[in-house]
Amino acid sequence: PVGREATLECVAGSHRWGATHKPKRFDGTDLYDGDDRVEMPDIDADRSAYRILGWAMEPGDAVAFHFKTVHGAPANTGSTRRRRVFSARWVGDDAVFVD
Repeated sequence: PVGREATLECVAGSHRWGATHKPKRFDGTDLYDGDDRVEMPDIDADRSAYRILGWAMEPGDAVAFHFKTVHGAPANTGSTRRRRVFSARWVGDDAVFVD
């Protein structure tokens, strides 16, 4: 089980912002060199400005969301149990891979 305080959070409606945000590593550095995509807004600086969704989770629960949805999870510091997740990306037959 994962309590609400340590679970995945999604910013409702962010997939409609018209941007693909630059991915970052956990330490805040860019995931890809030369990436010129839009910087992620600082959600935590003013959480009240966004509709942030999250749920307490039990083993076997699942969350599905659009790939452009701004999402993340806080560090799992308040629990003695490990948080384990599985992530899959589902795409259509017209998807292409870009290295």
